[in-house]
Amino acid sequence: MKSKLVILDANVIIDMHRNKIWDRVVSLYAVHIPSIVASDEAVYFISRGDNQKHDINLGNDITSKRVRILEATADDIKLLKDKVTDDYFNSIDPGELEAIALLCSGAYENFKFCTGDKAAIKALTVFDLTHQGISLEKLLSEISIKLDGFSKNYSETEFKKQQGYGLQEKDFYLQ
Repeated sequence: MKSKLVILDANVIIDMHRNKIWDRVVSLYAVHIPSIVASDEAVYFISRGDNQKHDINLGNDITSKRVRILEATADDIKLLKDKVTDDYFNSIDPGELEAIALLCSGAYENFKFCTGDKAAIKALTVFDLTHQGISLEKLLSEISIKLDGFSKNYSETEFKKQQGYGLQEKDFYLQ
């Protein structure tokens, strides 16, 4: 039985493929992916060592229902846009915005969003979703995988640090 409902950001998916742990993670978690991430962002990775480009084919995982695609509505996105300044809204990548809009909709309150992107981690705090964020380090530790080979941006320490920055900066971004 899969242990947790998670929404993965593009950077996490790319690095899971690069580090060859994608299949293990998908077998142990109920993985969900924002539609923008699946179609436009998590499409390839560059391998370490030989610097070769490798396509990420999520199609088979989607078809076999190993992962599920989630799509935010225009109203979900507008709700976010109306809460913050235009500059702040535009500083968040589209796939991350979609994930955060899904969480804000209330329909995914039992889900955790895993990202290593500093702006997205701060945004979780700005939109009062801190409790729905999870670092890759924590996500992997729950299934006994070490963070070796990953950027420090994925560490629990860095995740908490960015949440703190989001809390400090929150009032500057809200309308």
